[in-house]
Amino acid sequence: MDLGKRGDTLVNFAFIIGMLLLAAIVTIILTRFSLFQGKQLQTDVLLSFTGNIKNTIEKAQSSPNDADFIIRVDRPIQYRMTIGKGQLNLEFSQYKFNAKAISFAANTNIVGKTIENSGTIYVVKRGNTILITDSMKCDTTDNVCDPACIIEKKCDPACYQDYIKDVCNQYCVDANHDSKIDQKDLDGVCDPDCYGNDYRGTYDPDCLKNNDNVCDPNSDNNPDGFCDMDCLITNGVCDSDCSQSDADCPHSGNNICEVKRGERCINEADCACDATQTCLGACPGVQLTPNGCINNSNLFQEGAACTQQCQCAPGLLCDSHFGTYHCCPAGNYFDSAQDKCVPNVGDGVCKVQQPFGETCQNSTADCACNGGGCCPSSSRANPQGCVMATQNEGDACSCDSECVSPLACDVTNQKCCPAGKEWDTAQNKCVIKKKFRLLFLPMFYDTASESTFKSNSDATYNFFIVKSPFQTCTAPSEHVEEILAPVDMCRSAESSCTGYVP
Repeated sequence: MDLGKRGDTLVNFAFIIGMLLLAAIVTIILTRFSLFQGKQLQTDVLLSFTGNIKNTIEKAQSSPNDADFIIRVDRPIQYRMTIGKGQLNLEFSQYKFNAKAISFAANTNIVGKTIENSGTIYVVKRGNTILITDSMKCDTTDNVCDPACIIEKKCDPACYQDYIKDVCNQYCVDANHDSKIDQKDLDGVCDPDCYGNDYRGTYDPDCLKNNDNVCDPNSDNNPDGFCDMDCLITNGVCDSDCSQSDADCPHSGNNICEVKRGERCINEADCACDATQTCLGACPGVQLTPNGCINNSNLFQEGAACTQQCQCAPGLLCDSHFGTYHCCPAGNYFDSAQDKCVPNVGDGVCKVQQPFGETCQNSTADCACNGGGCCPSSSRANPQGCVMATQNEGDACSCDSECVSPLACDVTNQKCCPAGKEWDTAQNKCVIKKKFRLLFLPMFYDTASESTFKSNSDATYNFFIVKSPFQTCTAPSEHVEEILAPVDMCRSAESSCTGYVP
């Protein structure tokens, strides 16, 4: 036997077996890689399909006007699309791909039907309604519910039946076609597609029922003649048929005085008093109506004892200022000797004590000065504010009544001086007042525009005073005089002008 040739044969056989094993391993790897790529491609396609639907619906929701969109499925995809409870559900039972749910804006009425494996999907917006369907057919004569009839504002009878789950067509529940839902739409048919706790833009009043744990959000602020007890809790839905009991209902401005919510005439127009009443809100010692009003005839009248202002009838004050605590007109007090309200000023008595505080200045009739002048601010005044004219030139004063005639008081320097003079502190005597004169000439004005000339001059004069040191003077006009030249006396350069003080 030739062992050399036999050895070569064994080596070749081993090599062939090795190559076959290597080829098998490579084939397995390539197969797994191919399957991985296929699954990845499948996932990418389904994600793209789902994203396309989501983006299209969002475009429709955000569109300010009516809009039409078409989604074309280029690849054969096995899917099932359902719409309900405020969201769209996509199921892919043939693929290892999780189902996807797409939620909608709360104020959007989404209408759709179950769609399976269709190559075309329509997304149509009309007003606040978005229809998602694979058919734009609207046939009201057959037994098939066509959601597209909503776009044509028609009621498809096949969609409006008791306990048939398909779509909610608002043109079916609006039985009298007046674009609102109320008692007039009751027709004995309850379409469960138009009733529930989800938003759909309308509801069926025939379905309303108490204690069914359903407060249809579409009935919010819509009077339909039915108070749904399920809506009385705080849930964001106001049942206007029982607004006084529903915590979600706005109570201000509804023409109903809701006392249980703290509404009173003092804080809510809904609780306004009538013409024979006065609004108090709360007041001790008087009987009020629940809304805080009181009949004027029940209020305390003039002369009645009181403790608070709210107890007195309109036009009267509870006299706490003078301390008599009776209902009296303003400026009056209750005189127990006369048993009536009397005016503080003009009763013939000069009541200098507090709280009356009458003086010759605020009550000239009761506190007239006999043989002297009135100057309550003077340190030499008597209790009623009267002084005698005893101050000579250069003497201290606070008003003219203190100065011997014909002297007057320079109130800036508080010294008595002759008329036309003022006190000069540096010279320690009365001197002639220094007065500056501003002359305004009516250039380019005529008699027709004389009022404009005066107005402009006054404005300029006041501006000068404000911007000059004269603004600190008590009476700036005593130091700066405004003089206006008459417009009819300054018609040419040769005319002479005689000014006048306005």
